[in-house]
Amino acid sequence: PPPVDVEIGMSSVCNCLCTMCRRNEKVMYREFDNAFYDTMRVKYLPIIKHAKMLSLNSYGEVFFDDNCKRLIKWASVINKKLKFQILTNGVFADKEHFEDYGILDRTYRVSVSIHAATKKTYNSIVKRGNFDRVVKNVEWLAKEKKNHRFKEVVINFVVQQKNYKEMIDFAKWAQKLKIKCCFWEVRLEDDNTKLWNKYMYEKDIKIRNKEMAKDASEYYKAAVHLPEHPEHKQLGEIVKNPIFQKRYCEINDLLLNLK
Repeated sequence: PPPVDVEIGMSSVCNCLCTMCRRNEKVMYREFDNAFYDTMRVKYLPIIKHAKMLSLNSYGEVFFDDNCKRLIKWASVINKKLKFQILTNGVFADKEHFEDYGILDRTYRVSVSIHAATKKTYNSIVKRGNFDRVVKNVEWLAKEKKNHRFKEVVINFVVQQKNYKEMIDFAKWAQKLKIKCCFWEVRLEDDNTKLWNKYMYEKDIKIRNKEMAKDASEYYKAAVHLPEHPEHKQLGEIVKNPIFQKRYCEINDLLLNLK
């Protein structure tokens, strides 16, 4: 039998540039995104048709890409009972976009990646974002959850040197809104643009190696969860706060068990 839960990283297009995620507006080239959509649409037709849940987008921004919009509208037609789980940066996660995509009353879970409790810290991590707008949208989502329109609303926080001191305030915000919050450590991931360029556009491997070394250097500055980081002990004290033991807090075991 086909799976009941389907998750697709539909498109690489995003309106934001998060420091731990990407440096370029488009990870893949538009031609690749379009070709992927055309291939995926045929390949996943029988799967989505019988699924109960479709999760989007672990790769780009759902509310900023036409292919995601087409996929959602197409999936909604072939599967009238299909529910959606949306991962978003929250800038466009408002009532108008949910209605435009036709999923206002068909969304089970909305997960919003914010990574900060203050505007200053948010702006240092999320480039081209809009903190005030995201806060307003999260408050609306929380209200709709209270009204039983959404089953679950989550705000996400990738812990790094720039933001770890705001973890408690972030958790308190989730508590106030009566939604969930999720914490996990920043990870060393190769920039997908470079990975693609290695095979398609970049002939000089020395350039790639130099860029990867720079990525690694920036990662070790950000990775406060590593024992060798100069602020590691401060993070360890923060995660001892009882708030991270609450049911509405989901925190990576690696962070929760820091020595």
